[in-house]
Amino acid sequence: MSSEADTVIIVTSFERPNNLRRSLLSLSMQAGLQRLVEIVVADDGSCDHTWSVVESFAKQTGLTTTFTTHPHRGFQPGRSRNEAVLYSCAPYLAFIDGDCVMPPNFLVTHLARRREGVVLCGESARLDPHESDRLTDEVIQRWAEPPNLTSNQRWHLRKKSFRDRLYSMFNVSMRPRMTSNHFSLWRSDFELVNGFDLNYLGWGLEDCDLQRRLQKAGIRCRSVLSETKGYHLWHPRDESFVPDAKNTANERYFNQQKNAGCYASDGLQQLVGGDTAYWHWQDGTLADSSELHGPNSQAA
Repeated sequence: MSSEADTVIIVTSFERPNNLRRSLLSLSMQAGLQRLVEIVVADDGSCDHTWSVVESFAKQTGLTTTFTTHPHRGFQPGRSRNEAVLYSCAPYLAFIDGDCVMPPNFLVTHLARRREGVVLCGESARLDPHESDRLTDEVIQRWAEPPNLTSNQRWHLRKKSFRDRLYSMFNVSMRPRMTSNHFSLWRSDFELVNGFDLNYLGWGLEDCDLQRRLQKAGIRCRSVLSETKGYHLWHPRDESFVPDAKNTANERYFNQQKNAGCYASDGLQQLVGGDTAYWHWQDGTLADSSELHGPNSQAA
């Protein structure tokens, strides 16, 4: 598939279609959407009506939209994101989670700050179930007043923003911390390290690993938290969640890779020709899909 977009927004998803619908709605309200932007929903093997949510979004907005997915074999967000990169064309990549509602200035902030050799790191306020329910379609569409955060939430974000500025000022290693629910970088920088390492299965540390390899490649992290932030809708944690991934296979692998190079041996390029399924909409019409090409096809 081909596209004239200069930016792709990659949105992860797995069987939380109502959250994904609100996340996509917030993207349709972005101030910079007059630019050439494509949307890719990077799915982790949903078996519910997630596909229909993406189809409705593509038809209603007319935005260039792609849905990628694969058979679900446990929690694999790194694989989902890599697939989305392979099935997109734009030179600049912005990543968010499908549980994140983004304010209207999200896109323009990242585009204004983008630089070669820099990954822009954001953060999202974690909403509880009640706060998440109040973030309705109407609130997202008018956005006259962003969701009210508790004093503790505001304090946490202000403190993190202040620390991030200090980290950048003094070039502290692995800081500011890159969280995969809100970051952006150039495709060339992502490809330089071969994307996310596919050896991380289950929750945790695939984003820390990517940041470490980017740092080894000379790509530094800079925070945009003082300018924009997401709002993370509540959902139950994945069953593989362990706080800080302590004593997990992911932690052991992460520690083993400490002295490895910047290029993942099992990453982005190893998915070419794999079992990814995709659907691609252009101007609200389904223009291409893996169903038209048979199994193991690769978008062109």
